[in-house]
Amino acid sequence: MTSRRWIPAVGAAIAVLAATSAPAMATPAEATACVKQGPTSGQPPAPGATTLSTVEQAYRCFLAHSYAGPVIDDRVPLAAAFGAAARELRERGVNEPGAVLPPLTGDRDRDWTAFARRFGPLLDALPDRTVRSAVAVAAIRGMAASLHDDHVVVVHRTSNPTHPPGHYNWGFGFRPSELPEPNGDTSKLTDPPYLSDVGKDTPASRAGLRTGDVLLALNGVPMFTNGIANAGQWKFLDQGYPQATPVRFTVRRPTTGKDLNVTVKPGLLPIVAPPAQGRLVADGIAEVPVTTFQPGGAQQALTAIAALTAKYGHPLKGVILDLRDNAGGMDTEVSKLLGAFVHGKTYSSFCDVRGACRPQRTDDSTPLLNAKLVALIGNGCASACDAFAMAVKDLRLGTLVGDRTRGVASGGADAYSLDDNATTLMMPATHALGANGEIFDGIGVPADYRQPLTPLDVATGKDPAVAKAVTLLTH
Repeated sequence: MTSRRWIPAVGAAIAVLAATSAPAMATPAEATACVKQGPTSGQPPAPGATTLSTVEQAYRCFLAHSYAGPVIDDRVPLAAAFGAAARELRERGVNEPGAVLPPLTGDRDRDWTAFARRFGPLLDALPDRTVRSAVAVAAIRGMAASLHDDHVVVVHRTSNPTHPPGHYNWGFGFRPSELPEPNGDTSKLTDPPYLSDVGKDTPASRAGLRTGDVLLALNGVPMFTNGIANAGQWKFLDQGYPQATPVRFTVRRPTTGKDLNVTVKPGLLPIVAPPAQGRLVADGIAEVPVTTFQPGGAQQALTAIAALTAKYGHPLKGVILDLRDNAGGMDTEVSKLLGAFVHGKTYSSFCDVRGACRPQRTDDSTPLLNAKLVALIGNGCASACDAFAMAVKDLRLGTLVGDRTRGVASGGADAYSLDDNATTLMMPATHALGANGEIFDGIGVPADYRQPLTPLDVATGKDPAVAKAVTLLTH
């Protein structure tokens, strides 16, 4: 069975954007409202206060650079911003009698002026910088959520933490089988979640948790109620360094059926060895993990295939690519790996909101393998991985086995910095469509043969999806 990687819980889902006004062009102010990030190195500047100016930058940036920006009614993000700020005030027990959104008209500049006249004094009346920044960040997150785009994410930091040498991550040391989307949306999570690949010498393993344990509750509160995820619960699993709040896990061990209560405190995680380079699972059949489409991911898979071909001594008859834990990456990596199975094809297109599209072609410099393909997919296959799976189906390159992909594939996101040196907006200007024009964002790509992993499978080291793939490739 291919090693299941630990991935930090990051989250998000998708909804359909409904433009509610006539298209509006971005003004020069909107086009220069935020700074697109390039490659960076070294320590970032210390974060500052998030102010009314920062909120305006975010507003202008969303309108200028997001997929929906050219057509969205500005009243949608402004109303969402004020609503999110009001919720933040309520949760903090702060009452501001003037926290009421004034009438808006659909004119972007006039609406911002009206918003700012009410929102600026609201921030000024708050007791300290920390609360003012929190309310301003809530407003920015509200705007982002109103775009209903799974690749729009607001990243906000309050410090410049560094890990001690010899460690690269922080947390409990396992990957939940169900993860929220990057923007925190939990609406697509399904019950029950379980612990995938509890790492050795991690806080989770030292506390007695095991791979395959079904996650029932955190701190006595169920993960799901009547099939709906309790969104606040998942935040306990995503504690960033140096946050170390102990969490009481209630799990059910699938091998015994017994429930256990275990308290775990997040900590530093040991450096993890690179993923397995694959194996020969039958005569001429290779199974290879494709754990990422970040730079180098495709070549890592191709190198593993070449090594297994040499080990077999003849051209491979079939290849099983395990994409179930592939959270995505670069379209160029998708193109490179697809080029091992077909040349001269458009496998996807990036299209803006007005329908102008840029086709994505297979990388024909990759030598063809001339082998049958089965791709293993599931909920962990997202973004660029969604696109790879859609291409396999559309171009009839092979068979998909496992479960539906996550469907987080709106488009590649660019990063924009705001003036507080603390907030970054991630957003795409285009959305991805399949080779046949399908919308798979928010929907995912279904398997040809559904064979999901169960907690008992994971706990006992079985993998029925690999067994099904071998059957398909040998008959």
